[in-house]
Amino acid sequence: MKKMTIPRLELSAKTLAVRMHHMILKQLNSDVKAVFYWIDSMPVLRYIWNESLCFQTFVANRFTKA
Repeated sequence: MKKMTIPRLELSAKTLAVRMHHMILKQLNSDVKAVFYWIDSMPVLRYIWNESLCFQTFVANRFTKA
């Protein structure tokens, strides 16, 4: 098992936030027009902005399941 670095923990937090958002919306049955996620982690922002989609396994798994 690899050591959990700060960028990995921040990416896991982003994934958890998106999953919680989907779960809460499903339970509330409400119509939400917009959602904003605030993040100041440059490694995670680079993952999000990456258009080539060549990720390492850990990162790729977080994006496909989010």
